[in-house]
Amino acid sequence: RPDPIVDFDAIYIPVGQDGAQDLRLIAPYPVTVDAEHVQLLGNRFWNDDSVLVVGGNRLDGAVFTDVFDRSSVNPRMADFHSRHRSMFGHRVRYQAASYYTALGSDSAEMLMGLLNNPANRSHVALARALKSRAAFAGVTGLTSFRPSGEAQKESVFVRIRSGEFMRIVQ
Repeated sequence: RPDPIVDFDAIYIPVGQDGAQDLRLIAPYPVTVDAEHVQLLGNRFWNDDSVLVVGGNRLDGAVFTDVFDRSSVNPRMADFHSRHRSMFGHRVRYQAASYYTALGSDSAEMLMGLLNNPANRSHVALARALKSRAAFAGVTGLTSFRPSGEAQKESVFVRIRSGEFMRIVQ
């Protein structure tokens, strides 16, 4: 069999929620086909500490996008992590706040802010207020709504470097 021809610049490896195990199998593959200098790209499910463990140095330099910048030094993010640890850190199998935890926190904060206004207490009025409000700055970045009601999220690019997640400054 002839060797594969590497005539591409990147490999996109989307994984699911428990994708670290998939990456354990996939990460070594580029070396076996002389593609170790090809850029690895991933999706938001790469934003998990287990990816750093299973990928080792084979994922060094890989880039993925997400809305949850866990490495942010933003005081709002630090406060979010601190509150999460104080509420759940006593548990034996404590896990750091996830994307879903942060998204839920932002959703609750955004909705409670709007519901504090009595004029927004019907479902029609609340939907109108969500669509017309300025972008909400939460721990998952900016969230706004299109006139159709579809949410828009600010994305960040993250690079794996030396066993850490590092936001690529835009």
